Amino acid sequence: SARAPVLRIVSYNLLAESLESNTTLGLDPHIASFAARKELLRQELEAWDADVYCLQEVEHYHDFFEPLMRARGYAGELLRRRGDRQDGCAMFWRQSKLRLEASTPLHFDMSPLFDRPNVAQILEFEALDSGNSEGT
Repeated sequence: SARAPVLRIVSYNLLAESLESNTTLGLDPHIASFAARKELLRQELEAWDADVYCLQEVEHYHDFFEPLMRARGYAGELLRRRGDRQDGCAMFWRQSKLRLEASTPLHFDMSPLFDRPNVAQILEFEALDSGNSEGT
């Protein structure tokens, strides 16, 4: 019988550069800034070797994350927050394992219960036959 594919999925909050002053108060900017962290983020993402990455507080999508992940065989989608926010969420998937079938963007800024515009993505994939009998 056919086995379901095994997928490694990672969820990671990148700490948006535009939010650093709020979330890194008291930390040395030479450590907390995106410029200081981007090489560490690259190493971290590569070390996880996931099939799907669900990333939050993503900035520098077009100039850093998308080229980095594309070079490693991933496709991706970014959904930015509305309003004056610079960040959003992004998903990257390994193209050798998954093909995007549908994408549904969600905006959570339609209620006074939310203190800021938030977003989420629902992506539907078709698993590709990897030719591996173990399903990985």
